[in-house]
Formats: sequence, structure tokens, C-alpha cells
Amino acid sequence: MKKAQKRNIAIVSIILAVILFVAMIGWCTNGFKDWSLDKIKEKADDIIAVDENGNNMTDKGTYPLPKNIVFTPMSTMTGSVTVTATLTPSTAANQKVDWAVAWVNASSSWASGKTVTSYATVTPSSDGALTATVNCLQAFGEQIQVTVTSRDNIDVTATCSVDYARRITGTTMTWVNSKSSEYNMIFDSPTESLTLFPVNSTSGFYSTYYGIAQYTATLDYTYSNVYTVANTVLSNVFEIKSSTEFASAISAQGLTSELSSTSWCSLEETYYSYSSLILLLGGSSMMTTMAALSTTNYNKLVTALGNTTTTDFYIRITTTTQYGGTTVNEFSCHFDHNSVGLAVAAVSLSGNLIV
Repeated sequence: MKKAQKRNIAIVSIILAVILFVAMIGWCTNGFKDWSLDKIKEKADDIIAVDENGNNMTDKGTYPLPKNIVFTPMSTMTGSVTVTATLTPSTAANQKVDWAVAWVNASSSWASGKTVTSYATVTPSSDGALTATVNCLQAFGEQIQVTVTSRDNIDVTATCSVDYARRITGTTMTWVNSKSSEYNMIFDSPTESLTLFPVNSTSGFYSTYYGIAQYTATLDYTYSNVYTVANTVLSNVFEIKSSTEFASAISAQGLTSELSSTSWCSLEETYYSYSSLILLLGGSSMMTTMAALSTTNYNKLVTALGNTTTTDFYIRITTTTQYGGTTVNEFSCHFDHNSVGLAVAAVSLSGNLIV
């Protein structure tokens, strides 16, 4: 082969390797938009409820009494918001009011026989005060009404309906294989065991497992059965990070994983490929060109996986719902390294004499 041809092949190989590396970084940084790799999200932990206009309400502020309060599905299922009623005219001599809670329909099948104050209370900041705190004590299945009444004129009242949004109690994620359901991956428990695919061709590894092992993520939810309003899922954020144990194991093999063990990396929400996951775990040195797998480094990855006893990587799904609540599901994933052994790296003969 001429030197010029060799030089051109080398240049093409370098270009393909650079393209692969850039594509992998783009995938991990959500289209080059998340360079920190740790998804910066608005913390919804402080959101206790929303009003009828969708405005968030926390336990750190005081809000004009709205027409409706929907308590969001928190892990503790409890929370409090502070509201203020307004008297007209503001110069009325007697500014004192009384607050009360009651079932909207006390004879409903859910509320019948239940005491409303076991589920919600309203506590004024002082006797007769215009400001009061609405407390959600537990999930409830019948709408509650808060009433504020003028002490000077009992016919002057204002009401606020109070709802409890349906909670997500569990999430099952299924990675649906584009070619065969045999390779579907179902995440329905906190700890998942995954299967390594065989290396049938090092030269075509990337193209084979990019085309054949495309996955589309589908999510199924289980919900609480105590609520007054449904709660639509608005969005999901998928993230991945390495375990500390795997990070040490892969480092011991002389490889550098593209995944961090201290911060989360964004995953494409709709699909991913098996080969991209392998490259994230093992690092860019897993591929010699765009198409060819480094068998030596792949075997180092398999060895590192075998030396990891519990978790190789984590996947986290943060689900945001209509009423401002978030649900976080985290899966601990471990490859069954015994499912596929080390890949064959070379074939040699003991001698060159054929008789």
C-alpha cells in the first residue's frame, strides 16, 4: 500500500473517531446544552400547593385567599399554606373574622363518617385575624371548603375550595427494543440486572448495536387511590451516573468512563442505543474508529463490570406533574457480566507448517 493511501486511511480514522467522540459528548450533554452534566432543575420540594390559576404556593409565603387550593402530591402527603382574607371597606370598624373547614359533600361515599379536621384544618394567626394557615394533614378523597366569616356581619363570607391531587406512587420504565421484544429492558424495581450483548463483529459493533439496539423509553405509572383531582404528567427528565464502585473498577483497568460518579448526566428522553451506553461506561477509547470496537478495551470494561459487585450505574427519572409536584425514581443497574464472557481478541496458530 502506498504511503499516501496509508496516510489518507489514518486521517479518515482520526476524523471518524473525533465524530464519534463529539456525538457521544453531545448525547451526554443534551445537545451540548448541559455542560455541567448535572441537570440544574428548579427544586419543587417547597411547592406545597397551587391556586386556581396555576400559581405555586409554598409554606414560606403569605397569599391572598384564592378561590381554590390544590395540595400537590408530596412524599409526606402533608403541608401548609398561609392565606389572607380582605375585608371591604378596609376601614370597617370591626376587622375580625372567623375561619372554618367543612366537607363540600359530607354525605359522599368517601367523606361519610370521616371528621374533616382529621384531614385539613385552618388556624388563624391570632384570634379574629385575617391571616390563617390551611393545613393538609393527610390525603383526602372529598373536596373541602374553607370559609371565612365576618364577626361584624355573619352574612358576609368568602369561601375557598381545597383539593388533593392524585399522587404517583410508582414508575415502571420499559426500554422497548426497536427490533425484538426479546431485548426489552424493564425497570420495575429499585435494583435491575441487565444483560450484555455478544460481540459478533468488532468492525461493525457500533453500527450493529446502534441500529439493532435502539431503545424507546416508555413509562407506566401507578397512582394513589385517594384524591379529589387527577394529576397529569407534564414532563420527565432522564439522567444517568456511574457508581463509585464502578468508577474505581474502570479506573483500575486504565479506562476513563464518560460518566461521573458525583454528578448526573442527562439522557436523551425518547431513545438511546446500546452501543452509546457501552461507550459512556467504557469511555471514548472503546472505539478505534466510528465502526470498530477495541476488543482489548472492551474486555477491560467487562472485567471492570465483573469486579463491581452491586451497582454499575444509576438511572434517575424526575417526573413533573400538572400541579407542581415532582416524583423522583432512581434505579440501580448492574450488568450480569456472566451473560457474555470476554470477547475474542485474536486467533493464532502454534506454527506455520502445514503438512
